[in-house]
Amino acid sequence: MTEHPRDSETIMISERALTFAVIPVQARVRITDHHDAAIGSVIRLDSDHPALCISAPIEADWAGVHCTLLIAEAARIWNATVRNCDN
Repeated sequence: MTEHPRDSETIMISERALTFAVIPVQARVRITDHHDAAIGSVIRLDSDHPALCISAPIEADWAGVHCTLLIAEAARIWNATVRNCDN
């Protein structure tokens, strides 16, 4: 069974519109571009050590440069979603 995203938010990073889609049951945020092409996911958002997993090798260099920002935005969005689920 596939868990569908609960919430999503589009953010501009380095002149690219990226959609961050929250998968709460997996503590994961999927990142896609404006064409809905996968960039990757930030995983382990329920821990102190989230990680960026790149699913599109062509994006590896770009994502590596922006890794810290991608993880920070994913964590912010995931935490807000989880906090809203608790209310």
